[in-house]
Amino acid sequence: MPNAPPRSRRSQQQCMQYGLCLFLLALLSPVGALPPSADGAPTNHSRVLIVGAGAAGYAAAARLLEHGWSDFTILEAEPRIGGRIHSVREAGTILEMGAEWVHGENVVYEMAAPLQLLGRRWSDSDAEVSVVWSGGVEADIEDVMLLYNTSIDIHDAGAHGELANYNGSFGEWFLEKFNKRLQSLDRRPPPDLVEAFLDAYQKGVGLEEGAHSWNELSGRGMTEYEESRGENEGLFWKRDGFISVFDLLTKRFPNSSQELPVRQRVLLDSEVSAIRWGERVRSELPAPPVVVELSHGGKHTADIVLVTVSLGVLKHRDIFDPPLPPRKMKAVENLGFGTVEKVFLHFTEPWWPSDVAGYEPLVREEDRETFKREHPEFAAHGEWAHALSAFYVDQHAPRSAVLSTWITGEPARLMESYTDSELMMGCVKWLQMFVGQNLTIPQPAGFRRSSWWSNPHFKGSFSYISLDSDRADVRAAHLAEPILDAHDQLAILFAGEATHGRHYTSVHGAIESGQREADRILKEYKKK
Repeated sequence: MPNAPPRSRRSQQQCMQYGLCLFLLALLSPVGALPPSADGAPTNHSRVLIVGAGAAGYAAAARLLEHGWSDFTILEAEPRIGGRIHSVREAGTILEMGAEWVHGENVVYEMAAPLQLLGRRWSDSDAEVSVVWSGGVEADIEDVMLLYNTSIDIHDAGAHGELANYNGSFGEWFLEKFNKRLQSLDRRPPPDLVEAFLDAYQKGVGLEEGAHSWNELSGRGMTEYEESRGENEGLFWKRDGFISVFDLLTKRFPNSSQELPVRQRVLLDSEVSAIRWGERVRSELPAPPVVVELSHGGKHTADIVLVTVSLGVLKHRDIFDPPLPPRKMKAVENLGFGTVEKVFLHFTEPWWPSDVAGYEPLVREEDRETFKREHPEFAAHGEWAHALSAFYVDQHAPRSAVLSTWITGEPARLMESYTDSELMMGCVKWLQMFVGQNLTIPQPAGFRRSSWWSNPHFKGSFSYISLDSDRADVRAAHLAEPILDAHDQLAILFAGEATHGRHYTSVHGAIESGQREADRILKEYKKK
């Protein structure tokens, strides 16, 4: 996205005339619209303009409507609502391209659980994930579980306080603790299993935290995330996928007659190219509106703009004129924002045994070298296959014919440079290396993958507290701080999971942040 064009500079007298004119027009014009601008382009006005129709934007809009406030518009760059929630019905099941699980008793759980919308993975099945070496040899499950339980104990101890005063990365701390614990075990697993297990565990940390590497992940920051009460293993959606949360936020489900009309106020395919707020912070008269320009040439104005775009967009697109204040930019630049991608392979029927819930490859260095040598076409733009996580059977239906796998970090970004066909065959060849000796893997009948990094409306998946965050002494609270005008009134607000200090990375954090900013808006207007 090119930088926004420079803002024209007005004299103080011109600014005063401009502000007075807009003030009078606001009194005389119909609610929700202003006359055309000087260049003839239509200019639409709302008291509140919300940028982004994801969980945070929708939650804010629903909260405003619940309190009788309807003078707002939502601008959404995508041709759909949902943001990083994207549920796709395909292959007889629901594919969650983005957010997937509900962790614990939080605001999402409180809406969904009473309506019986959530379920546990494979709750009706005795299937288990098979841990395998290349060639199809199953690992010693006792050794694997010993390493796993040791790792979980260390991880939990760190997250619940041991890391509170640690100044290094989580990866550095974990390996130090793990190696010490390993020396004290009565039973020591073989070195090659330990190495392969650590590789798999690091992938899991990356997928859970969003960090490109656990060596970028702040150790101290790991203690700041607050887990929700209750079951945290992850509950999935039984009805239509995670997109159902938007029906709950707007009360469309279970009774459509009670629906809050948020959807009617959403303008899809409305990518914001510039948010011009400079006049607002310099005005000595009643505040002129913030001007929001769209890539297709449209223009909107508002008294308050609530920005709910991802941290990835804030990092990669220069849309504010003038730029955000230094304190805000420091938070944008230094908070972490990672890439987590998903791949779905759809087969005509399951080719794996009914007691298998998926396959977790244990990867040796020679496996990586063998794959590069035998399949150079899948490393043409960079290595990525070795970074794939386990291949899981679809959670919505244990006997479904869909396998999914996840990938994070730089390999996830490299993966997006491949075509669907190349990527599908690369995944199949990688899977064959580990289970193809014992099972025949057919050609997939279908394939789908996410592309959160290459999509300019997201530029990644979710936030994390990085070592850079520690060094710069910034946290989500700095990103959440509102921008005030010359009269200390709200001008630009920020919401989204990356602005939530205790529930970053999560949908419930995004929803709470949207409700937080809606309450801020309601409080502001109550004062007037």
